[in-house]
Amino acid sequence: MADRDALLLPALREQLALRQAALDGGATRVGWKLGLGDRERIGPGPVVGHLTSRTVLTAGSGCSVAAYAVPRADAEVAVRFTRPVDPDGGPDEVRAAAGAFTTALELCDLGGVDDPAAIVTANLFHRAVAFGAWTPGFPRPAARVAVTVDGLVLAQGCVHRDLDRLLLRAAWLLDAVDERIDAGDIVITGSVVQVAVRDGHRVGAHIDGCGAVSLDLG
Repeated sequence: MADRDALLLPALREQLALRQAALDGGATRVGWKLGLGDRERIGPGPVVGHLTSRTVLTAGSGCSVAAYAVPRADAEVAVRFTRPVDPDGGPDEVRAAAGAFTTALELCDLGGVDDPAAIVTANLFHRAVAFGAWTPGFPRPAARVAVTVDGLVLAQGCVHRDLDRLLLRAAWLLDAVDERIDAGDIVITGSVVQVAVRDGHRVGAHIDGCGAVSLDLG
């Protein structure tokens, strides 16, 4: 635990300093993202990144990935909270604090170093995100997830069964750096399935019971 904190917490504080610079520059707070991959893993996970208005796209809009070194699209569950998450609560507290959920389509650039601390500082590969229509409540575990490219299903998976526990761990981590999952925050909860993309593609994400969202790349 001490070794993890000695590496993870300074990296997260550096990331949050970059977030603060974006907020000072006119961006608005949106929420957080969970990192569940091996490249960013420090300790048992998850690690945490941030979301601001600078990287939120309107569903169905266009976005170029031409400048990305290794462009990828992730299908994820997004949860919007109506009250702060108590890091000392349990999974039931997470569910009670959640107000709505939807499908998120995140664009990432997996290029760069394999140093986990540097990846956390650089906000976990995040480049952009779009959200589908919101549904009241908390997402159903094990719902089917699919990513499509030009209408063809290229990857499928299932929603993480322990989503509430992952969110609670994220709340613990944020509390350690004097932050929290607050009322109004949106949290994208980590990649369920991921595909390679390029400009010229129409990429979409669909989760049973959560709806769908798409972007035109180029």
